[in-house]
Amino acid sequence: MGAWVGVEYMAQAVAAWAGWQGRQQGKPPRIGFLLGTRRYRSVARFSAGQRLRVEIQRSYQADNGIGQFDCSIRCGEAELASAQITVFGPEDPSEFLKGETP
Repeated sequence: MGAWVGVEYMAQAVAAWAGWQGRQQGKPPRIGFLLGTRRYRSVARFSAGQRLRVEIQRSYQADNGIGQFDCSIRCGEAELASAQITVFGPEDPSEFLKGETP
């Protein structure tokens, strides 16, 4: 499969982490948005049968819900992809989608 799907894997890993963080505070999972990706570097393809490990490290988190993560995808010790992704988790996603968030 084309390694371009790695961006989605990274975003899903951040979403899982955010859901776990919320669960620790007794909150339900929230909708989040992938705002952008910087410096995505990868192999051309992920091979069938490869066991991929997605690693994320939060590098920045603002009070307004914007966060940045350094991400990588590995198979064993080999790094197959890396990027910085920027995400947004508004307090009230439905209000944000209506355009009614300040």
